[in-house]
Amino acid sequence: MSELGPASKALLDRITESFGYGELGALIYWAKTKTGYHHSEAWWYRRIVALALEGYIEAKVYRNGDDVALRFRRRQEAEG
Repeated sequence: MSELGPASKALLDRITESFGYGELGALIYWAKTKTGYHHSEAWWYRRIVALALEGYIEAKVYRNGDDVALRFRRRQEAEG
């Protein structure tokens, strides 16, 4: 796996510092402010989804018909 870029690192840092699930809009706003990158929400969303698919963070889908909400949180360490 290649190294994370500044945008992905900022997103991961914010999610890791948060408790519970984070809202997508607030997460993107914070990362835009932190990095100074003014890309579209779709651009940011792809980075968040990539972090989830790569196993850096957890994602949960809430669905009510065609209304879908995605929430993200830090990975929970295995208790041992």
